[in-house]
Amino acid sequence: MSSTIDGISSASNRATSSSISDATSSIMDKDDFLKLFLASLQFQDPTSPMETSEMMSQMSQLSLMEQVQNMTIAVESLVELTSQSALQSGMDFVGKYIVGVADDATAVSGRVDSVRLATDGSIILVVDGKYVPSQWVTQVSDSEEGLTNED
Repeated sequence: MSSTIDGISSASNRATSSSISDATSSIMDKDDFLKLFLASLQFQDPTSPMETSEMMSQMSQLSLMEQVQNMTIAVESLVELTSQSALQSGMDFVGKYIVGVADDATAVSGRVDSVRLATDGSIILVVDGKYVPSQWVTQVSDSEEGLTNED
């Protein structure tokens, strides 16, 4: 019986797969939960077996836990896809000429050298070493001559 308890103990301490976020990595996965559930059934007191409602409650918890893990994986995939999409749309600015306001509140006009993705998911354009948030761009052109000097 001691080896079974050790097996259950080690199963409950296993980390979840790498696709689950760090926030949920210390939570048991469905396999650990199922092992514990089956062990509790195997070693329950025959004179006082588990109630059917209690068993159904534990099975519904297993199902809920699996759904939450699947949703976490789906959300992580969506976040990654959104980041890639935002960066891809920012790449359309590279080589274009823009007029806008840099993050230090200075007016900027010039060719976009590169694009960065901010931690909040917004696009930052790099023009002559200045960082211009894409939402602060007022003009975009294929050539410098296409830009107008509007105040």
